[in-house]
Amino acid sequence: DIAQQLGRSEHWVKRWWRQNPHQVAKLAVAHGVLVQNAPLLSFRDLELRRDFVGRADGDESAADDLLCDLVEHLHWEPARRATRDAISGDLRVRFDPQGRSIAQAGRFVAQYQGGLPRLDAVLQRAAAVAGIRDPGARVFLNRYEDGTATCPSHRHDFWTCMLSLGAERVALIEDRPLLLRAGDLLVFGTQAHGLPAMPDLQGR
Repeated sequence: DIAQQLGRSEHWVKRWWRQNPHQVAKLAVAHGVLVQNAPLLSFRDLELRRDFVGRADGDESAADDLLCDLVEHLHWEPARRATRDAISGDLRVRFDPQGRSIAQAGRFVAQYQGGLPRLDAVLQRAAAVAGIRDPGARVFLNRYEDGTATCPSHRHDFWTCMLSLGAERVALIEDRPLLLRAGDLLVFGTQAHGLPAMPDLQGR
């Protein structure tokens, strides 16, 4: 089955199946220093679960209700523009000539440490489905006011479990478009990802 899904021979699959994962060369990609230094557990295949919040719960308004909770109750701050150092991989906030950090138009961020029952329940289910076992796992939220708000393509040295709420948006995963709808759950590893502009989109 695996050979058929990959379009490879059974011999090819058996040969790579016996390889020690730590000895498999990592890809040479943009921001490659992150990939080269990333631990093995950071690499995961793309996994998309449609309607993780919503019809899967028998409640079509669940995703909208959760979004309203987050917008109303979390402390949102403007996202800051940053550049990743090509050699070290460190992320550095960008400043204007007056020494002020540069905000990203229409994009806001928030941290979450618990306290909202709807979100806590969803996170508990997501952790079980995605296999999140790290008690120190970080919950970080992005809010995009409309289709002009974007997120530049970037990658992490850890894997991500992402929940999409609100208006439909096209995400780019390794420069390939993927439409995300309200309530979708997306799991990925070190793949480059970003959110391009959709100027005609009005909602969050």
